[in-house]
Amino acid sequence: MFVYDDVLSVERQIELEALLSSGNIPWHYAPDTSGLPEDMWYGFKEAPQFTHLLMHVNGQRSPMLDEVMTLLEWDKTVEKLNIPPFIIRAKANLQLRLHPLKTEPHPPHIDNPDPHLDVIYYASDSDGPTILWDRDGDQFTRKAEIEPKRGRFLVFDGRTYHSSSAPQNTMTRYVLNFNIADHEYDENKE
Repeated sequence: MFVYDDVLSVERQIELEALLSSGNIPWHYAPDTSGLPEDMWYGFKEAPQFTHLLMHVNGQRSPMLDEVMTLLEWDKTVEKLNIPPFIIRAKANLQLRLHPLKTEPHPPHIDNPDPHLDVIYYASDSDGPTILWDRDGDQFTRKAEIEPKRGRFLVFDGRTYHSSSAPQNTMTRYVLNFNIADHEYDENKE
């Protein structure tokens, strides 16, 4: 796990936050954060969120992708973070303050079972940390807790269980989530 602050200029950070909070992105309601069936929540509580799929290797591509990647200065960021350049999936997540859930983490999950890296960019100052977990059967133990801070990148092995938690002190939590690989990814492989 690596945490990088202020890889992007403050101007770029402000522009990305403004884009995500502008109302110009078509957010889509998702009933949960993990995509797991309820019997795999292991006692954790789920919460809805809004998402916007920026791209997927299956060919899906948002009209917002180019603007987001330009603001992220993606080629320079890949070099600065020393990460692979091949994107499996990129999406934006918007979580809202949900008092009944307090700061309980959402169900731990893995985005993709194949070898990859997860890269999370925190587009706004918020609460609602990202939690990385160790798993032993049905038991999960906190390994690390990363607080959202505008301009922060979190990079970790994509086969690490992780979860978000809803903000309580701020109204919103905006993140960009990338699953990346060191090779062209074929989701149809045998």
